[in-house]
Amino acid sequence: MTQPPVPEPLLALQTSNLAFDSSMRPTRGARGLLAEAHLFQKLLRTKKGQAAMRRFMAAGGQTAEGEQRRAELCEDVASKGESQS
Repeated sequence: MTQPPVPEPLLALQTSNLAFDSSMRPTRGARGLLAEAHLFQKLLRTKKGQAAMRRFMAAGGQTAEGEQRRAELCEDVASKGESQS
């Protein structure tokens, strides 16, 4: 049985969480960081992914404040992307 495709914002959030978990495991070391880089590059190859990243960065996603409200920020980015589709 084929699974329905995961909505892109949810896929991005899942990838973000997986990448973070991989990079934070002490046993993974550099391999965890490489896995994180690979997962994000995979998402950023699409036009939608690039547009979402621009919205995320414009909203302060890579600031200390943005990191503290990551879930809210991801919802904002996703909802803006859906309204532009």
